[in-house]
Amino acid sequence: MTDSACEGVALPTLITREYPKATRISLDYTYSLDKLSCVRQFYFIHLTFAYLVVLSGLACFTARLYPPLRSWHALFGRSYIVCMLWCMATSLLVHNTGLPVAVLVCFLFVLLGLTLGWTCIKLHQQFLERAVVERVQEKVKAGLDNLASELHNARINILESRTTTERILSYKAAHGALMFTSWLNVAGRLFGSNQSGDFTCHTYPVYKQLDSPKFKGANASLTYVPIEDPAYSQMPWAFSLVGWSLCLGLLPLVVAFGFGWVYASCCGGGKRRMVGGVSRVIRVPIERSDCQPQCSI
Repeated sequence: MTDSACEGVALPTLITREYPKATRISLDYTYSLDKLSCVRQFYFIHLTFAYLVVLSGLACFTARLYPPLRSWHALFGRSYIVCMLWCMATSLLVHNTGLPVAVLVCFLFVLLGLTLGWTCIKLHQQFLERAVVERVQEKVKAGLDNLASELHNARINILESRTTTERILSYKAAHGALMFTSWLNVAGRLFGSNQSGDFTCHTYPVYKQLDSPKFKGANASLTYVPIEDPAYSQMPWAFSLVGWSLCLGLLPLVVAFGFGWVYASCCGGGKRRMVGGVSRVIRVPIERSDCQPQCSI
């Protein structure tokens, strides 16, 4: 099969079910049983997000080590997580022959490092905030001229008073080590992969020569998986992919807005009183003695 056989073959579209029927001779996409498993353009989108993951992770480490950029550390960290999500999502459409087990182990460390690293920094922030509040609470009772300054000073004092052992054996240090593990594995995969740009969708699925609920192939020759799904009409999106997309995107927003409107109207914290024969909601300030100042981490 030559590349010329694929000239003029249009890419599949999400607007209609009428996909091109030349999937078995196209190197641009793989479409079987009304499902997409490979789209060549998504490889380059996936690669772009992979580079953004590596660059945002590198920027995150740099911002942490270089004091003038330290305020950007959290922003770069969030960028790392968001780019990682989109990098994983786009990888779903660049499937040809699967992944080596060694690469799957690499990705396991990427996700474990990311998950545990994020959890550790949230625990660090929670415990630090609690310690800062406890330290400032007595001064609050005595009266403060500048609460924000006291909170900032208490936070700095707590962090600077730690011993070397406390610094190393801490949630914050674990966060850094775990996130570095995550970043190193994805960076290693990126620079160890083929980036020549010659990616193509060069495989097409066949049924195994075994009996299964989907296909009785024990006594059959190798059989292509059909392009169209015989049970497609039973799918909830069979009526219209556009309608299904609108339902998924707009319906939750409408429901959430409606629920929020009802909740805010009925449970907004006000008391309903009769004023001049008309029922009105009177907003009553809520006084709480157990309120604690929040510390920005």
